[in-house]
Amino acid sequence: MRTVRFKLVALVLACVLPAIVGAVLRSRAAEHDMLDQVERRVNASNRRFGEELEEYQANAGLALTLAQHAVKFQQALAAHDAAGADTMVKRLAEVYQQRIILASDAQGVVLARGNGDRGPVSLGADSSPAFADLLAGKPLTGMIDVRFTDSPASGYAMVSAVPVRVDGVQVGAIALLTPVTAAYLEYLEPKLSADLSIRVNEKVVAACSDHPAPDLESHAGVAVLKEVGDKIFALKTFRPEALQRPDMEVEVTATRDITDLRDQTRHALYTQLGGLGIVLAVVLALALRFASRMGGAVRSISDAAEKVKGGQYVSAPVIRTGDELENLALTFNAMVEGLKERDRLRETFGRYVTRQVADHLMKIGNMSLGGELVPVTVLFSDIRGFTSISETMEPRALLDFLN
Repeated sequence: MRTVRFKLVALVLACVLPAIVGAVLRSRAAEHDMLDQVERRVNASNRRFGEELEEYQANAGLALTLAQHAVKFQQALAAHDAAGADTMVKRLAEVYQQRIILASDAQGVVLARGNGDRGPVSLGADSSPAFADLLAGKPLTGMIDVRFTDSPASGYAMVSAVPVRVDGVQVGAIALLTPVTAAYLEYLEPKLSADLSIRVNEKVVAACSDHPAPDLESHAGVAVLKEVGDKIFALKTFRPEALQRPDMEVEVTATRDITDLRDQTRHALYTQLGGLGIVLAVVLALALRFASRMGGAVRSISDAAEKVKGGQYVSAPVIRTGDELENLALTFNAMVEGLKERDRLRETFGRYVTRQVADHLMKIGNMSLGGELVPVTVLFSDIRGFTSISETMEPRALLDFLN
């Protein structure tokens, strides 16, 4: 019974399909919520980066103010006293251990240096064009390109620098620099919860050492998702106003690899679908087995009915299912027995009366003993010499003779 099987399979699928669709929708919703959370964190990276810059400048400003107004330090710079200048620089270096500290005279010649020898040779234009403003008496903050002593090529550094004056006359300058390197960005990474890369004039100048895709950028204004191979990233590119200079366009890209989060969500979906698939397979197997038994029972009754229709009174095999199908087979077999009994009675009556009379009697069913008044035509006949004939014939032969 293909129709029965089809209907049962369709019923099972109709019951399981909503669960499958629900699992997919829940997984999509969970993945969407997860991506939203990541995007919100990446979107907030420019705010946290701005806060970090403000804190950086505030700390540097405190140190510079202290040095700028230290009389002995002012006198040391005015007298080109390297030892006197070094005293102040060493104090600052003990507090700001991650920054290069330089003190120079009014021409930019470095008199004292703190925290390593990597810093620029001088605070003059030969080390960075931006230092020209510093020697002209202007404070310098933000990000500048600078030539370091350990590299022939220019690099970039975060700088806070102020001129030092005595009686209104500039006698030197003091600067705090932090090279913009992978180490600096890795220091910021935990605070921004993202991998960082910095571009200057559309060129990547620094990135976290383990950054999976430092060349990615986005100018959408909000966090976007980008796929690279089999990985997916949430990223946002922003332009910190504090780092912009007339000749420099600085962009910071915060990137977060969310491949693992996406894979976890999909793994959960595949696990749910796998479980539903097992349930579906078991239910389908049971449904097909039940359909096969039900189809066999119905088919046997249908075959028997075709034979009865052709005049063969056969019984249908009774399959012990304990339900309506078993009752149907028993009822069918009882009907066949009734048909057999009716034909046997009709055949018996036919031996004594005409077929029309037998059919009439079978049709009437129960008859009253008083008879029934009907108009009839009666023919009386006699056979000449019947008595003599019957005396000489056997009963069976006589019956055949009369019929």
